[in-house]
Amino acid sequence: MTRFKCPPVPKFRRQKKPDSPDLAFIQVRRQRVYLGQYDAPETRQRYARIVGEMATSNGELPVSSSEITIVEVANRFRKHAESYYAAATNPGAEPAQFRIALKPVITLYGDTPAAEFGARQLKVCREWFVNSGYARVYCNSCVKRIRRVVKWAASEDLVPAEAWHRLMTIDPLKRGRTKAPETKPILPVADATMYATLPYLTPTVRAMVQLQRHTGMRPGEVAIVRSCDIDTSGKVWVFTPHRHKTEHHGKARKVFIGPRGQEILRAWLRTDLAAYVFSPKQSEAERREVMHAARKTPLSCGNKPGSNRKAKPRKTPGLAFDTCSYNAAIRAACRKAFPPPKELTGESIKAWHREHVWTPNQLRHTFATHVRREHGLESAQVLLGHSACDVTQIYAERDLTKAAAVALKIG
Repeated sequence: MTRFKCPPVPKFRRQKKPDSPDLAFIQVRRQRVYLGQYDAPETRQRYARIVGEMATSNGELPVSSSEITIVEVANRFRKHAESYYAAATNPGAEPAQFRIALKPVITLYGDTPAAEFGARQLKVCREWFVNSGYARVYCNSCVKRIRRVVKWAASEDLVPAEAWHRLMTIDPLKRGRTKAPETKPILPVADATMYATLPYLTPTVRAMVQLQRHTGMRPGEVAIVRSCDIDTSGKVWVFTPHRHKTEHHGKARKVFIGPRGQEILRAWLRTDLAAYVFSPKQSEAERREVMHAARKTPLSCGNKPGSNRKAKPRKTPGLAFDTCSYNAAIRAACRKAFPPPKELTGESIKAWHREHVWTPNQLRHTFATHVRREHGLESAQVLLGHSACDVTQIYAERDLTKAAAVALKIG
């Protein structure tokens, strides 16, 4: 269970300087705030009010909406986002997206009073995203995040509610009516491509890929599989993730694991039921074993195994994979599995790597397309954990061969 750190409560203090008024004050981050006469009842009342407001704003002092700047709003929202998304499947993903969305806002209007940030300023920031080469859909998502920050600020009385309403008057960028490029749809990864990559993965990541291919899990779900979350009593195992993408909407998530998935997972189940099945530490040890086996320098020369290590490395393997590390492992394997031809140089090599790389999320698309083709859209919807079929259709490609066969008969 995630524990949220409560902000410290400032102490009610008394000014003890000689020949000075008998005043009460609080001190927050070296900033002294005077409350009034120490013995006055209204001073205690003001102290209680400030403490209560600080408890609902991550320990920040209340300020007037006419005084706070955009930089201060961004800093306060950053603290709010870190605590709000702490229980998410990937806690750092959404705060990182907000930092990207707020970059032009802070760069161009950081010292501007937050209440003066309106539709014209938001259009300037959106044009900054377009000129930076971001895709149209991502530009629209960044604008939505900026609106969410302003909406949150309005709910905290940092800006007037009219500031958010002004931003809602801007329509999103339309396809074909902006110079922002379009994103390519996420396509399923071919099984042949996946199997060609498996030999270049560590056994841990290889099992994760195969399990995801046969169950349709999200990348964040396959990374947090634990033995205690799997019901193995029936012919079909049922995995209930302890956290998942739509948990905050009150939705349950069940992953059904058939015989192929059971065969893959059975070898990785742990005696420690609460431990994550797929360990980054074990995967790193497997990677180093492969490097050691391919070593050409004799052991009597060069560095000995384990000697060339930092005493305090900046990053160490965690308890579980996250979506970024899982994706990075697959990308590295794709580079080894599909080396570019020798005649390519410069940008051509980069284009080759972009065309011959796939992501873990594409495995979910592959699973959905296979289930829809063989068993129908409703089965794919249930197995993917979607509430509506229109969401499933994004993942499962239509079988156009059936439509062509019908057209051949009736046309």
